[in-house]
Amino acid sequence: MKTVMERISSNYKKNRIVLLVFSFLWIAAVTVTLLGYRNTMGKKSYGNSDREFTLEINKDTVISQTLKVEEGTDAVSVLMVTYARRNKGTLNIRVTDDSGKKVYADKSVPVSHIQDNAFLTVSLNETLHNQKIVVRLSSDCKGGEGINGEAPGVYCSTYNDFQGEPFTVNGIENEGSLCIRYLVPDEHMEQFYRISVASSIILLTIMMIVLLLLEPKYEVFFAGLALALGVVFMFIITPMSVPDEKTHYERSLQLSNRIIFRKGNTVETTYLDYAGFYGHHNNSGSYEKLLNEFSFPAKNQDEIKDLNRIPKYCYLGYYVPQAIGIATGRLFGLNMLKTFYLGRFTNLLFYVLCIFVAVRKTPVHKTLFGILASMPIFIQQASSYSYDGFIFGLTFVVAAYFLKWFFVDEDITVFEFAVAFVANQLLAPAKSVYCVFSFLYWFIPEKRFGTRLKKLVICTLICFYPLKILYEEIWKYRIKVHIQRIFGLAFSNPSDLLLLPAASGKTGLVSDWVAPLNEPYTFTYVLQHPMETIHLFLYTIRYSIKLWFYGSIGRTMSGLSLILPLRLVQSFPLLLLICSLRKEEHVEPIWLKALFAVLCIVSAMMTLFGMLLGWTSTQSDMIEGIQGRYFSPLLPYFFPIFNNGRITISEKADRYLIFTHIILMFITIVYILSYTFVN
Repeated sequence: MKTVMERISSNYKKNRIVLLVFSFLWIAAVTVTLLGYRNTMGKKSYGNSDREFTLEINKDTVISQTLKVEEGTDAVSVLMVTYARRNKGTLNIRVTDDSGKKVYADKSVPVSHIQDNAFLTVSLNETLHNQKIVVRLSSDCKGGEGINGEAPGVYCSTYNDFQGEPFTVNGIENEGSLCIRYLVPDEHMEQFYRISVASSIILLTIMMIVLLLLEPKYEVFFAGLALALGVVFMFIITPMSVPDEKTHYERSLQLSNRIIFRKGNTVETTYLDYAGFYGHHNNSGSYEKLLNEFSFPAKNQDEIKDLNRIPKYCYLGYYVPQAIGIATGRLFGLNMLKTFYLGRFTNLLFYVLCIFVAVRKTPVHKTLFGILASMPIFIQQASSYSYDGFIFGLTFVVAAYFLKWFFVDEDITVFEFAVAFVANQLLAPAKSVYCVFSFLYWFIPEKRFGTRLKKLVICTLICFYPLKILYEEIWKYRIKVHIQRIFGLAFSNPSDLLLLPAASGKTGLVSDWVAPLNEPYTFTYVLQHPMETIHLFLYTIRYSIKLWFYGSIGRTMSGLSLILPLRLVQSFPLLLLICSLRKEEHVEPIWLKALFAVLCIVSAMMTLFGMLLGWTSTQSDMIEGIQGRYFSPLLPYFFPIFNNGRITISEKADRYLIFTHIILMFITIVYILSYTFVN
């Protein structure tokens, strides 16, 4: 067996041309990316970011805002909106002094390049010092209704955030103000920027060197890549900004009481210090708090607070990894920030372990699984307190063991059965809509089990709990009650009158749910209005399917407020499609691909139906509350459908695909930093 140094020397001689090319491209990509965002990086922002209404900027509209800027201002950012249009034309941003005679910036931007719900930043030609400026927005675009227009828009606030300075539309003064931020170089922000970017470059460079010179096993490399990216995302995605992270954190905090043998729901108030954090928004103030307070000693932990009790229907299994990290921090007396990030890290470690197992066990799609598992939304959720990391990780494990048992002609060992069994049982109560994929195990060839009886026993054990979850969630609590009520049947069990708590937090009799117009849709309505329901589903899918698909990769990050550039996001599914065409030792038969497609559709429809009943108001013309990441666990089954024996890509392309993915993830990291510094 070759030593590490011998392997490095041998691979260097073999790959030195590729290494040289990769080095040049990597340096070029890093340089171009950093230069592209240089006007926002490492700065502190001031101004208004309230998003209450929008104004269209068409060829007949000129919008201006006067404001006074701080000492050292060198850039101005305006919060834009695209209205989901095919925007055409040019937007002009002009920044002058309050007399209009001196021009600090005059920039024309193709409207097609504007990012939705993101700040558009222009650099000033000189540094300003405590003086008034006027920002004017105009365009040559056609206006229109809804998505039919071409013009972009700008976010505005009803409050006058600039001390009485005029906000005008076509010269007429309006109430309120534009959403404008102005940027000032800041020592703390510059320090965080340098640390974050340097860490990202070092970690990703190490991963590329390992890929080319050590050529590790796929499971080792992709676990390492997920860990490296996860550590970076842990710090650039600010605390409490991930959807519902505050709730996930407090439930993990309460669960940690059981780990350290403390009774009740009381926790030390030092671990509830949320000052400087902003829910569902990546905000640079959190970076400053991290730099200033990370090394602080823990505050007085004698004071305790009783948190709200965890609901009885809440599944605590997916909070165990985070709770272990919090329990460790509490036992060692760490401060709130260190404890918080330790909980994020242990959640990430669980996800990385799942990816290691999944990539190791699957006989096909190793590159696809590894790159998919390190996509932006997967890494963000896994490196936060969200239970999505738990779900995503187990999804890969469940899919990997199915593929191994389906293709590899080996006996199923007791250990492998135990791992697959545990993974399926843990995933089932986490989200019932993903239970359907457990039933794939019934389609594994009988010869893999040895006997028909052994297959019956193993598949029954694996699928029994998922089936029980589906029965309780879909039939017992959702459908049965409504059918009995509609047809006047007697209730076999008084408890059947109760519904599971919905998103609104209300519980009660069925009759309490169907009367008010502003309540969620009910199964009764679905049965009585089948055509209207079908139309509602079709309209929602038609309007939202593209947003969901991009969201399942990571278009909307942080608390759905950080939207990645569309072209960047479009590159990720294209890369995954190419990975799915990789030549594999085994190819799924047509019937199995069809089964994958059917189960993906069934799971998606269950998601839509659940959000219809639990979240959507009867006054809405679309199903509400659905986010793209709800469909992320379907992707390990969706992309293998494209694998075939005709259009194939050599396995030698793996390192090029991985290299491309690393560059795209670096661009994502820099964009997130740029967005947050402005925000």
